[in-house]
Amino acid sequence: AASGASTFVRSAQPAERAYGGPSMASDAKRRALAPPTEDERRAFREQLELEASARNDAALFQAQVAYHKNKTVETRFAYAYQLVHSAAPADRANGAWHMTELARVNESNAAVYVYYTALASYRDGNYNDARIALDRVLADAARVSSDDDDQSALLEVARRAQLLRDECVAALRRQGAVGAAVIGGAAVALLAGAIGVGVALSRR
Repeated sequence: AASGASTFVRSAQPAERAYGGPSMASDAKRRALAPPTEDERRAFREQLELEASARNDAALFQAQVAYHKNKTVETRFAYAYQLVHSAAPADRANGAWHMTELARVNESNAAVYVYYTALASYRDGNYNDARIALDRVLADAARVSSDDDDQSALLEVARRAQLLRDECVAALRRQGAVGAAVIGGAAVALLAGAIGVGVALSRR
């Protein structure tokens, strides 16, 4: 988990060095925003399940101590990252707050922080809130120009945003299907009750 936190906390390399030139940078943008494959979705779901089942209280404690000892963007992000991945809803809410504050004061990496606020919302079952946040990440990535010097971290997180957004949409659809089933079942029960009453009255 700590290595995951450090993945995005870095200075993005210039596009020409990170991707080999503007043309390759454009290719990277297209790949980042392309619809995910089924294999990608499966691997991402497995990753989410693994993260949800993992519990690393020691890493959370270490990150908390490091942050309060030396409050920097890096230590705050590492602490917020551990909070977002915590099994406790209160920790996730705290992590989302830290990520929101980081996005507010560090606009160059805002998309990264917004992604993790979305992940916290997703893990709490607030799928529509997560989807809205992910749409913001993807909109930022879509506006990146091919010669933007700060696009590598954004395009990296945009791919994850695509995958997490798909999971949010699937969850919302399942919720809609469940809601329809409940409403449909209730309607059938009411109709059956009305028919039963009508039959009983007709027999009187």
